[in-house]
Amino acid sequence: MSSLETFLLKYKQSFYKSAFKRLFPSYRDIEYKVAYELFQDCARVLDVGCGSGGFLEVLQQSERIDAVGADFNPDCVDVCLERGLNVSLGNALDIPHPGNSFDGIYCSHVMQVFASPQAVTLISELSRVVKPGGIIVITTIPMHKRLFCDPADVRPYPPQALRGMFAKAHQDGHSAPTVRELPPLVEEFIWLRRPALFDFNFQGNRIMYGVGQFLNQVQYFFFLRKYWNFNGYIMALRNKK
Repeated sequence: MSSLETFLLKYKQSFYKSAFKRLFPSYRDIEYKVAYELFQDCARVLDVGCGSGGFLEVLQQSERIDAVGADFNPDCVDVCLERGLNVSLGNALDIPHPGNSFDGIYCSHVMQVFASPQAVTLISELSRVVKPGGIIVITTIPMHKRLFCDPADVRPYPPQALRGMFAKAHQDGHSAPTVRELPPLVEEFIWLRRPALFDFNFQGNRIMYGVGQFLNQVQYFFFLRKYWNFNGYIMALRNKK
């Protein structure tokens, strides 16, 4: 095969791949689109647990945003660096950046890998590195049948669990918060990810799993969703420190 033929083949594959993603976006693509809009007033954004850099590439669509990432997996960091992304090795429970250094923080599908005490530490770290008045955007999942498909997941955090971290004791005697001394964060926005009407979750092999994902994406395109339920969410918290 000539170099020209090789180039045309790669271009064709790239074109069809990008066209497919625009027509049938995945759950993660949809989440990225929602989260991106929340950072439009930010000059500098940190993606904590950035993985292979999917959302960092989305942030680069804006020339005004300086996008920075951190991940604890050296392989993910290497992939990001190969893609030209500004990413460093770091633990979400001990973020390698000074306090008050970012206008916005993104933390996607990280919280569910931690037990409750660690999740509280995570929130404290996110609050430490964001500036006063900055925004923290968290994406995570409630309990549903796909929860433990990822071997790293430990427990779900439905919205009320996250809100409960900021609960205050009340004279009515019914409010008994167990978390104390978290920074003052105020919920500003929540988006609920509605599952496909028929959730095809084939576990026989990778090929069948991919077929199920495709069928779910097609349902999303035709708005065939369970609007009375959700299997993930995005919550935006404003730092009031």
